[in-house]
Amino acid sequence: MEDNSLMVVEPGQALARAKGRNYEVSIGQTSVMLQRNEDFMKLPKTKRPTLLKSGAEKLQMAYRLRAEYKLLNDHATVLTDSDGKPWMNYEVCCSLFAGDVRICDGVGASNTREKSSGFASDYDMANKAFKVAKKRALVDAIITVTGLGGMFKHDIEDDENEKDSNEIVTAPKPDDPITSKQMTRLYAIAGQHGRSRDEAKQIIQAAGYASSKDIKQKDYDRICDMMGGTTE
Repeated sequence: MEDNSLMVVEPGQALARAKGRNYEVSIGQTSVMLQRNEDFMKLPKTKRPTLLKSGAEKLQMAYRLRAEYKLLNDHATVLTDSDGKPWMNYEVCCSLFAGDVRICDGVGASNTREKSSGFASDYDMANKAFKVAKKRALVDAIITVTGLGGMFKHDIEDDENEKDSNEIVTAPKPDDPITSKQMTRLYAIAGQHGRSRDEAKQIIQAAGYASSKDIKQKDYDRICDMMGGTTE
């Protein structure tokens, strides 16, 4: 008879070990292989890799957990700059359940003024910001459950060497090529949506560019949307 019982979840019971360029995470008798640039991404000059959505979902399945999301601020908080332009902020809680038992919560936030917004308007970015907040909340909860906070950081936004970077929001001209950090972010977005580096290159070529270094600022947001599965 098949055993459909839920495994007992003990935070911190996961053990990760390097397997070449990837990581094998052991959870009791279960092993999960996290693939570089698909399930996690190591950015230059950072000590820890970033756990991506696909990696968090793999670990969630290994623990047999159910995720429920709640918008903490009830609705998107609409804020206003000194010039009167509105922008939106989302705060999301992800609760992980084993059956009816809540194991832990994770919190994530995102807003339409983040560097990844590029030249897009705040209203155009609203749906994407909400999805990013949900993803960050899930990753936060999974890292808490697995106890792998010493190995993975939550988001590429945690990267200390990006704190004073304004390259994307201050890009000078639409026909200028994108910056190196924008290239890195482009592949990070692809990884967050489960796309391999080769798949990302195919999307770039489908957008009319031979490589990422040829992409112009004016097309950056459109290609970011394509990486995330949005082609409108």
